[in-house]
Amino acid sequence: MSIMKKFSFLLVATLVLCVLCSLMSFAVFADEAACQHSYDNNCDTTCNLCGETREITHAYDNECDTECNVCKTTRKVSHVYDNGCDTECNVCKNKRTTQHAYDNLDDPTCNNCNEVRKVRGPVKKWWDESNQVIGYIVAGLVFVGGIAGIYFWIPRTKEPKRVGGKRK
Repeated sequence: MSIMKKFSFLLVATLVLCVLCSLMSFAVFADEAACQHSYDNNCDTTCNLCGETREITHAYDNECDTECNVCKTTRKVSHVYDNGCDTECNVCKNKRTTQHAYDNLDDPTCNNCNEVRKVRGPVKKWWDESNQVIGYIVAGLVFVGGIAGIYFWIPRTKEPKRVGGKRK
């Protein structure tokens, strides 16, 4: 075989393959274009017939709704509150219970919401250095008064009368 014959044979074979590939791809694309897509529900992303995928948007009542209204798919959401002690969500009005948090009993400001409460202030001890002298005086009076009270409280017996210098 001459080189021209080999070349023309290759050229014809290549053209035949190109035409076949074109026809096959046309048939494939024509099938996809002709597909009447079928999905399980409005939130299904993949066609049941041809496998084509699509982008979908779930339908929720609001930003805090956890379940899609169409397909019942659940999602994790966070409620929106003004601060750590706010009891009602700003979006869906969901109620929650909270407690204020303070560092100690004398702390007037909540750590979560900065709400200020009325505190009675620090408790002053009745006995400190400023009234120590008065305390010693009071303690001494109580001690002396106690001794005097005991002395006068103890009943005494009368001494027997002496007759002629002798006891009877």
